[in-house]
Amino acid sequence: MRITLIALFLFLIASLVFAQAYPEDNTLPSSNSGSGLLPQIDFEMENYYLAHAFYRDYATGEFDVKAEIALIDRRSAPLIVKWDSLGDAILTTISALSEIPWREPVIKIHLLKYLPVSGIYEPLAIPVEGVKIEGRIEAVPSGWFQFLQLIQYLAGRNILQCRFHGFERPLIADHPLLDQGIYRFDIMATHLALSTVNRIIPPDSLAFILSSERWKKLNPGWELYKDNFEKKWALSAEKPLVSYLEQEPYNSPLVELTSAPKESEEIGGRKPLKRKKIPSEGKGRLGFSIVRSRGGTFEVTLIDSERLAYACGLRGGDRIQRVNGELAKNQRELMEKIIDSIDGIGAYLLILREKESKGILLQSVPKSDNL
Repeated sequence: MRITLIALFLFLIASLVFAQAYPEDNTLPSSNSGSGLLPQIDFEMENYYLAHAFYRDYATGEFDVKAEIALIDRRSAPLIVKWDSLGDAILTTISALSEIPWREPVIKIHLLKYLPVSGIYEPLAIPVEGVKIEGRIEAVPSGWFQFLQLIQYLAGRNILQCRFHGFERPLIADHPLLDQGIYRFDIMATHLALSTVNRIIPPDSLAFILSSERWKKLNPGWELYKDNFEKKWALSAEKPLVSYLEQEPYNSPLVELTSAPKESEEIGGRKPLKRKKIPSEGKGRLGFSIVRSRGGTFEVTLIDSERLAYACGLRGGDRIQRVNGELAKNQRELMEKIIDSIDGIGAYLLILREKESKGILLQSVPKSDNL
């Protein structure tokens, strides 16, 4: 009863602050405006296998699992209260400013105690306790800062909808500025999110967040964004994100500016040694080959149907975007990230298959049936 009263109190305060800060002449679009229906947002707190994919020692017993779910419930309560008050308006505004309709009827937001990154687009996951890398833990932001991060990942998830079947402008999905990476896709998601929250987060709070060193650390492309997108790509219902992308040539100076740094052609005046392909078809533990593909992805070109990767669900033609939430600079690094993880925490692959995003867990040990 006490917890219910506290949650109700927080909800009323959030609603009052929003009502006072934004009068009727600056209201958000109604949940019925814009294109298509809004997805149902489900906050998922029981994420045993997803958490175990990142941390081998995660919750070794039933008691630990229940205790961790209770902690996540407490930590996420203020975030969920805010979302319950503002969620429909946020989803509507994101879609209106991108002109990309929501295709997914349900989006699960996986709330985990720890993640090695500040968040993931697919599956959409954020940590509520800390970013944990090996033995080091950095506490996650709270309040409006945390809420802004959630909107960032939802904005990115909205952009991913353009890869779903039926999107009327399919060429947008292959635009270089939507390539996975901190200087392209992440900047587009951040731009869409900030254009949305200008009407939601109180100006003083937003200014404090964006001027903080923590924000700049979490957003490495921040200066590039401020110089090239913040004012020049002003988003509105009349001029949404899709319109800017359609008008930006694939070979424009802006596309070149946002490209990932290229590996040095020479090291110390010498050409780098050639490295053999890893792994070749039918060889190696994983049994598949990859080549660098468009959009900063790595395409599976050959796969052995009798080896681990195929058994876990990977297929020829899949384009790997991230491993355990992290980007890879090249083929060797991607394969090393997978091999280093499969015997322990598992390697969670974010892939594109026929323009739809999917998640696949590669793990050499059977999953526990006890939890």
